[in-house]
Amino acid sequence: MEASTSGKTTKSKSSSGDKTETYEDALEAGHFGEMMDPTPRENYTVQGVGAGKPTPETDADAKAAARQHRADVEARLSAGE
Repeated sequence: MEASTSGKTTKSKSSSGDKTETYEDALEAGHFGEMMDPTPRENYTVQGVGAGKPTPETDADAKAAARQHRADVEARLSAGE
């Protein structure tokens, strides 16, 4: 099984053979779900934390942005989007 968000291609082995689809197709099909925290992953690394990159746990603006993003996602999901 292979997945790459940067390469825009995912591959998976199934009983019917190999299947290749674009990242956008897989995202549209709901294979990746919704990101509830818009904070870049690198902000949580040792380098990111050491550089003072904001996370919702350490920065009031990042916390507000994460809460707003989550509320927006929940509103879209409850609306059936």
